[in-house]
Amino acid sequence: TYTLSPGSNGKFTADDLQIVLPVEGKDVVWCPGMASTGNLQGTTHSLDGARGSRIKEPIGQGLISRDGWVLVDDSKRPLFDSSDFRFTQGEKSPWPWVIERPAGDRQDWYFFGYGHDYKQALGDFVKVAGRIPLPPRFAFCAWWSRYWAYIDQELDNLVRDFHENDVPLDVLVLDMDWHPTLHDNRWNLTPQPPKSPGWGGYSWNKLLFPDPKAFLSNVHQEGLKVTLNLHPATGIQPWDDHYPEMARAMVQQTLARRLRGRPLPAIVLQVLQEGWTQVLYLACLRQGVDSDAWKQATKVADALIWLAQPGDASWRERAIALQDRILASLRKGLQSAAVEPQKVQAWMDELTRGILQQSREDSGWATTVAEIAVEEPAPVVAVERDAFNDLVEALPVGAWVERLEQDPADRCKLVARIRLVDKLVFTNQRGIKAIEITSVDLAAQVRAGRWRLLDKQGRVFDRALDTVVGALRRRQTRAA
Repeated sequence: TYTLSPGSNGKFTADDLQIVLPVEGKDVVWCPGMASTGNLQGTTHSLDGARGSRIKEPIGQGLISRDGWVLVDDSKRPLFDSSDFRFTQGEKSPWPWVIERPAGDRQDWYFFGYGHDYKQALGDFVKVAGRIPLPPRFAFCAWWSRYWAYIDQELDNLVRDFHENDVPLDVLVLDMDWHPTLHDNRWNLTPQPPKSPGWGGYSWNKLLFPDPKAFLSNVHQEGLKVTLNLHPATGIQPWDDHYPEMARAMVQQTLARRLRGRPLPAIVLQVLQEGWTQVLYLACLRQGVDSDAWKQATKVADALIWLAQPGDASWRERAIALQDRILASLRKGLQSAAVEPQKVQAWMDELTRGILQQSREDSGWATTVAEIAVEEPAPVVAVERDAFNDLVEALPVGAWVERLEQDPADRCKLVARIRLVDKLVFTNQRGIKAIEITSVDLAAQVRAGRWRLLDKQGRVFDRALDTVVGALRRRQTRAA
C-alpha cells in the first residue's frame, strides 16, 4: 500500500510505502530502507586479480534472495534513447543506444516479490528487461588466453600444436598487445584520458601482425573463433588509424546540432563552417571532447550564434558589452588553427559591421539571413591500405607530384606534411600554394593513374616500389 502523507515530496519512504507478500506461508512486510540479508548476490564487473573466492571488486546484489524479495534501484543507471527493440528491418533497423541519465534527484525502483519461486523471479525480470539471448555453443567450449605480446607466427604455431596433440581448442584470445600500447611511450604524448590510455585501441599492431586479414583467415580455417581483448573505457586515442575521421565526425555533429534549421547571417555560417571547424577539429585531435580546449571552442561558437540572433533592448545592451570579448576569442582561435590572416581579418571586419548594424533598433542582419540544413556526416568507411598508401606515407617534404590529367602535366612540390590533421600542402613551381590534400585522397589519385609521385630531383619516386605498384595496378585491371 502507498499512502501519500500531507506535505510529502513524493519520494517513497518507510512511512508511506509498504508491501506485504507471502513467503513460506507467512506474511513478510517490506518497506523502503529494509536491509536485504538473504541476497545470493549477482556478479562483478571485473575478475582481474581474483584468486579463488577472493576478488578485488565487490559482487553486486542479484535477483535471487532467500528473503523472498529483491529491490532493483535503477535511479542512477543509464537509459536507452529509444524503447523500440523490435528490429523489424533486420540489420538496417534503428539501434537503441545507451545515454546518460539527465541530472536530477529521482527514484526509479523495481520490486520483485516472489517468495522462493526463483524461476518466477527470473521470468518477471525478463518481462521488464527483455529476453536474454542464449550464448553460442562455442562460448561454452575450450578457450586459450595469455597476457603476452605474441606475434602472428607464434599464435599460428600454438594452434597447430593444439591440433597435432588432439587437445580441444575453440576460441583464441588475443590480449591487448594486438593493438599499439604505450609500453614504450613511442608517441611521446600526454595520455588522454589520463588513466591507462594504452589499454584501449582499435588499430592492429603491425609490428606483431603485419597482415591481420591473413592471420585471421588462417585461424578461421583451423575452425577457431577469435576474440580481441578490448578496454573501451579510454575511447579512441590519437594513434588509432581512424582517429582523424572520428574527430571530423565529432566536429560535424557538434555544428549540425547548433546550426540545423536556425536562421543565421551568411558571414556567421561561413566563419563557423570554414574556419571554426578547424578550431574544433584541432581541439578534438589534440585533447579530446572532454578537454577545456574543446569546451571553450564550443562556447565561443555558441556565443557567436547568440550574438547573431536579434533580440530586445536588454539583449542589445548585453551584446554591445560582450561583442569585443567574443570577437577576440574568435580571432585568437582562428589564428591558433592557422587560418589565413587575410581571411581572418576580412571575417572580423564583416562581423563587426554586422554586429554594429544588429545592435541598432531600426536595422539588423535579417536581410542576409538564410535558412540552412547541415547534414550528419556519412558513416566512416574503412579504407584498405596498399602499396599506394605506403608510397604516399614515405613521400618526404621537398618531393614533387605530377598531375597527369592536366594538359600539359604540371608539377607541385610538397612543402608541409601536417600529420596531426592528415594534410599535405603543395606549392606550384612559382612557390604559390596550389593544393591541400589528405594522404588517403593522394593515394587514390596515384592509384587511379591521374597523379605521379616524384623525388626531390623530379625523378619517379622509389623506382623499386613503383614496380610493385605497377604490378598491383595490372592485377586490379585483370580482376575488373
